[in-house]
Amino acid sequence: MILLSNRKLLSTVAALLLLWVAMLLIGGPGSPADAAVLRAFNWPALFPAARMLTRLGDWNMLLPLTFAASLLLAWGKSVRRGAALFAISISGRLLVELLKYEFDRARPDPHGHLVAAHSMAFPSGHAAYSMTFWLALALLAFDGAGRRRAILFALLLAFAVGLTRPILGVHWPSDVIGGWSLGAAWTLLLVQLVAAGERERPSAIVGTEEIDMTNRDRPDDSELIESMEDAPSHSGTSGGNIQRDVASQAETDDEVGDGGITRVTGEDKPAGGDEPTLPNRN
Repeated sequence: MILLSNRKLLSTVAALLLLWVAMLLIGGPGSPADAAVLRAFNWPALFPAARMLTRLGDWNMLLPLTFAASLLLAWGKSVRRGAALFAISISGRLLVELLKYEFDRARPDPHGHLVAAHSMAFPSGHAAYSMTFWLALALLAFDGAGRRRAILFALLLAFAVGLTRPILGVHWPSDVIGGWSLGAAWTLLLVQLVAAGERERPSAIVGTEEIDMTNRDRPDDSELIESMEDAPSHSGTSGGNIQRDVASQAETDDEVGDGGITRVTGEDKPAGGDEPTLPNRN
């Protein structure tokens, strides 16, 4: 699984984090831009659809989906990817809750809330968690041409869930943008780590060869080879002396000349030289 080059990844994550910092610094209760955009989102015709769609970012909705999708991904594709989807989603949610507690930004006027909201405002948990889960699922569960369509669907779904929050009056627009950017940056970083881990794994072929070469259960042929070297041949020459015999023959050829034939008479033969040496069977 190849995601982005290191340079593209760093530039993308840096841009997302800069956007997150900008929303932190310029948004909130004292921001005229946030207040103006929040009033623009006050469309009563959108309230029923927003109430339904915002549930796709609820913790009690996404947590069971996270469990189910992680198990299915681990069973059908890769245990590593299933575990990564679960870790990215849960850690992203915990990070958002920690930041909410740290920055302690107040939400818009509670009298305008159309759904219950209990935690602090920045960043939007619905925007961040929906971005983290759906984008991570698209990146980890799909490969090839299907991944682009899955990423597009995940982004559209996360954007739609985030937009419901200012429509329902429970978040400043900067909260939502901060949640989107944080969720995307967190997901890209962790998915890239998973992709790097998959590239660094040794291939199955190399592993098989190494196991085969280091297998201690293979038969030891050393004793058989030694017995072959020490065993006498039919001409009285042991297997271990074959190389010396070949070298002696080469020297003889050089002395006689090309095509020369050396005949050994009976007087020059050693005693019993024509007789094979056999083991005593008595």
